Amino acid sequence: MERDPVLALMKFGAEEHITELFLHGRLYMQPVQFFRTLEEDPARGDRHEGLARCWQADRARLDVRQGEEWVNVGGIVGQILFSDERAEDGNAYCMFALRGSHADAFADGRSAQPVDVDKLAFGDSVVVFTDGGELMRRVRVAAEEEGLELAYRLVEYVDRETHHGTMGPFRKFSTFSHQSEFRILARPESEPVRILNVGSVEDIAMMCPSGELNRRLRLRQVEESA
Repeated sequence: MERDPVLALMKFGAEEHITELFLHGRLYMQPVQFFRTLEEDPARGDRHEGLARCWQADRARLDVRQGEEWVNVGGIVGQILFSDERAEDGNAYCMFALRGSHADAFADGRSAQPVDVDKLAFGDSVVVFTDGGELMRRVRVAAEEEGLELAYRLVEYVDRETHHGTMGPFRKFSTFSHQSEFRILARPESEPVRILNVGSVEDIAMMCPSGELNRRLRLRQVEESA
C-alpha cells in the first residue's frame, strides 16, 4: 500500500478559468519553461523549473589541461545547475494533490486545516475532482486522439543542498513542496500553450470558492469490513 496516498486532485485558479474547466473541460497546458518567466508570481514561478541536473560541487571535479597533464581546478562551492534549452520538455498541467500526510497533520493538530489555501495562493476558485481515475482516463483518451505522448505523476521534491543528479520536469526543489503537485506532461511541446479538451467534468467534480474549500471537506474514519 502507498505510504502517502493521494486522496484527491484539485485545480486552483481564477474563477473564470476554473469555471471553463468545470463546464467545458479545457486543460490549458503551458510549456514547462513558461514557469521560469513568472518572476512576479511567487506561487507559480520557479526560475529553476525544468533543470536538467543539479550537482553538488563537492561531488564534482573540474580539470583543466596544462601541457600533458590534467590539473584540478578548486574553489567551487554550492551547487552546479544545468539547463538544456534544446530539450523538448512538453506542456504541463499542474494540480494540487491532497495526500494522506495532509490528513494526518490535520487529524493530530499539526495543521489547522486540511488544505493551506492561503499558502498555496493559486487563485480564488477551485475544482475538486471526486473521481480522479475517471479524469485521467478522459485525459488519456483526449491525448491519444491528438497523437500526444503523455506522462503523469506526483512531483518529487529534493533538497537543493544534498541532491546530486538529474532533475527534469518531475523534480523540483523542496522549497516548493507545499504545492504537493501532480503534473501531467504532454509531448511534443506546443507554443505558446496547448489546450487539451476532455469535456465537461461536472459529473466528476465539485467547484467552489477557494475560501470555502476546507468547510466542504470532511475527514472520517471508515471501519474495515469483516
